Amino acid sequence: MRGASLQFFGSFARIPDKGTEFRWHNGGTIITIFEKIIRYKSFDKLLRKLEQEIPDSSWSADLEAGSDFKEGDARCSVRVFERYSMMGGNRLSLTLTMFQNGDSPIRLSAITAGGSQAVFFKVNTLGEESFLDDVKNLLEEILEE
Repeated sequence: MRGASLQFFGSFARIPDKGTEFRWHNGGTIITIFEKIIRYKSFDKLLRKLEQEIPDSSWSADLEAGSDFKEGDARCSVRVFERYSMMGGNRLSLTLTMFQNGDSPIRLSAITAGGSQAVFFKVNTLGEESFLDDVKNLLEEILEE
């Protein structure tokens, strides 16, 4: 984040031109969400690149499932990735959602889950944060191409 300034809004931080990262709290549960608006990129090319690059970014990452919707000029694609977290000693998931209406910018959302071993609330969410950070860095590389 060289030279980037953070803007804080309640429970989330926005880094101008880098996207928005939320830390959502619900009764002790912390979920990490990253959202970004992407302009001037092909929806299909970006989706295919992420489908290929996210599993390639980790020895244990896989594309588990996907779903696509189209209605008129609007489209939405959802992909679920999973990988092993050595820090947490378990598997965790990342749900990637892309939405575009006609020629409007692509809206991307990435949400991680499953990186805790506790029964009643989340502790040790380092694996989730690491998975999300890896995807954010990968996305920045793709967008610079």
